Amino acid sequence: MYLDQDAADMRPPANLRLRLRHAEEVVTEGLVNNGRDQFVLAALEYQSVLADPDFDADHAYGSEVQASLGAVLCLIAQTEQPGPRSLHYLARAQALLGKALDRCQKTVTPLAWARTRANLSIVLLTRYEQTSASDDLFTGLMTLDGVAEAFARAGDFEAEGWVHSISRRLDDLRISRR
Repeated sequence: MYLDQDAADMRPPANLRLRLRHAEEVVTEGLVNNGRDQFVLAALEYQSVLADPDFDADHAYGSEVQASLGAVLCLIAQTEQPGPRSLHYLARAQALLGKALDRCQKTVTPLAWARTRANLSIVLLTRYEQTSASDDLFTGLMTLDGVAEAFARAGDFEAEGWVHSISRRLDDLRISRR
């Protein structure tokens, strides 16, 4: 998962900017040690930012905060045993990433668009691994359309490689379904 780390730089009010940076640091710690507790703490921080009266959902950072929360909820789901609880986190992650994409345009914010779509494909991949629902698999593949190219145009070759690995995993699963 890639957090939308530009969110803290999109000029939200200073108190929110500090909280967003804190949430990113907590997620980074969680990624280092696969710490579910850190992911939960970061999710709570992102949720509190979304509920804050200073938060402007229509501002450019709004969709990026939603996308980051969606990514963190997927990370939480991946630490859970497969089942209803994990699927609940994945459904929430998908809804948030979808809302973020509704306001994120490829031509205006290509990297945010690409990160959000790549994270959405991971949500769908994670859900497919639990449910074997072919819709998740195929939607996950379609969600990646144009994403690697957006990262390549920006010179983010690490992210481009990440997207290619997601795509290969989804394609391998598609082939094994036959």
